[in-house]
Amino acid sequence: MDKLNWIASAGGPLVFISDNIVKKWSGVLIRGEFLKNNIDVSNNFMDPDETDYGKACLVDDYLGVLTIDNENLLILGEEPLITTFLKSFNNQYIFVRCYYSDDDEEALDDYLQKLDLNEIHNWIESIMFEILSETQYLFDSAEYFDSLSQENLDFLKITVKKGIYKLFTSIYEPNSETKLIIHKFEKI
Repeated sequence: MDKLNWIASAGGPLVFISDNIVKKWSGVLIRGEFLKNNIDVSNNFMDPDETDYGKACLVDDYLGVLTIDNENLLILGEEPLITTFLKSFNNQYIFVRCYYSDDDEEALDDYLQKLDLNEIHNWIESIMFEILSETQYLFDSAEYFDSLSQENLDFLKITVKKGIYKLFTSIYEPNSETKLIIHKFEKI
């Protein structure tokens, strides 16, 4: 099996954003200045009127949607958990966020790639989300795109088919040593 790529955040939510708008995400920089190509860190980076990070932190659920230039982006809210993205055994796109697992990384990766989503019965419909570009990025919402390569920060570049998706969420505990949040995409 292929090794999954896992990313972490420094404490904030993660942003899942298309290549169409990723360069307009300001993170903790002052949005108005950022859009003028001025790199200016906000003194109050939690202020949603001043930074995109502040807006992302307002998402108080597992998933939330924000908009930039009439295109939606997805915020993975709640706790800052290590996260991966993969196509499941059932051929559906999923985010997996790990609260804890006693398995080593290789065993967890192998388990997730064989996971049958039909065996999970506690799905909650979360949101509708439209993907307008096949290239998406997942990274810490405190960052901005150009900082990812400069800082060697964790991020994933992800390919997803365009379309409208219903996203479902499950808190999945396959055993007493593993607790995951799984978000599955169902194309409509």
